Amino acid sequence: MDKDMVHQEQNLIQGCINRMASNSFQLKKWYVALVFLGITNSCQKDIDKYLVLYMILALTCIFWYLDGFFLKMETLYRWKYEWVIKKRICGNTEFFYDLNPHNKNMWLVDDGEPNIFRFIFSKTLIPLYIGGVLYSLISICYSSF
Repeated sequence: MDKDMVHQEQNLIQGCINRMASNSFQLKKWYVALVFLGITNSCQKDIDKYLVLYMILALTCIFWYLDGFFLKMETLYRWKYEWVIKKRICGNTEFFYDLNPHNKNMWLVDDGEPNIFRFIFSKTLIPLYIGGVLYSLISICYSSF
């Protein structure tokens, strides 16, 4: 097997990994910007505070799920990258240039595809998104009194 072809395959998979990491970072940037925009607007008197707080809560849930999805996809592509390295050394051409991250034959673990909630409630995502949930819920409860 040609080493250049193996390197091209690895570069394709690495490009997918980089894209998933970039998407996750972009989501975090947009989330922080939109939440701060919502918080500053909720302080104005002529805007419905409940509407803004519910929008912050909805944005938090949506962005949290999407961030967990991109983190899961990045992990699957990392597993695929490791699988390619191990199999191509032995001369195996099975699934050559296959970029499907859901291919169960290419995973290094036998547990099956990981549940997305494992990534949503990971130690890297909870600190960012739990703040938006707590702020919204506390503000909604506090404002109702």
